[in-house]
Amino acid sequence: MDLSAPSLAYARQKARDLPICWVESDVRDFHLQQRYDFIFARGGLFDFLLTRQDQEAMFTCAQEHLMDDGKFMFDVCHLPPSQMVNELEEVEWFTLTHSNGRKIYVSGKDIYDYTLQQRTQICYERWDAPTGAFVRPPWKLTLRYSFSQEIESLLHYNGFKITAKYANYDGSPATAETPPEVYIYEKS
Repeated sequence: MDLSAPSLAYARQKARDLPICWVESDVRDFHLQQRYDFIFARGGLFDFLLTRQDQEAMFTCAQEHLMDDGKFMFDVCHLPPSQMVNELEEVEWFTLTHSNGRKIYVSGKDIYDYTLQQRTQICYERWDAPTGAFVRPPWKLTLRYSFSQEIESLLHYNGFKITAKYANYDGSPATAETPPEVYIYEKS
């Protein structure tokens, strides 16, 4: 499932002949008239849900589509509070080489709204020099950062109980230094 038709087309191409049912829909509002043993949301999808209402809407849809003993897994991108600082001046992020051999200099700004727990990144990509011509117009990405206790409470009050949580996909345990990024829950 994806909200983006181009992303689904790319996934279909990559999957080739695998028997997958592709659905263009919003994770906050889908009704497939089917129930599943396992539902997962990858790629930090949870971070793209900018309000508690959006997050709860996704949980409601997951609940509707899970079997009674079904499991729901999702991941988040944790950002330590020490890195949640405003960078109002453009900062160089990295440089990469385009397939045509030209260098692309990538820089940006980070703006935090601490009340909404949102981080907006403004990205600039320039050809051949930090002050060169734009590869494309500057773009913005806004994500919401939720803390572990907040996520666990939200899931609890939306009818899930914890099965497991890991620091990453290799199964490393979550610790105070490496908070959980992968959560597995089941219907309670």
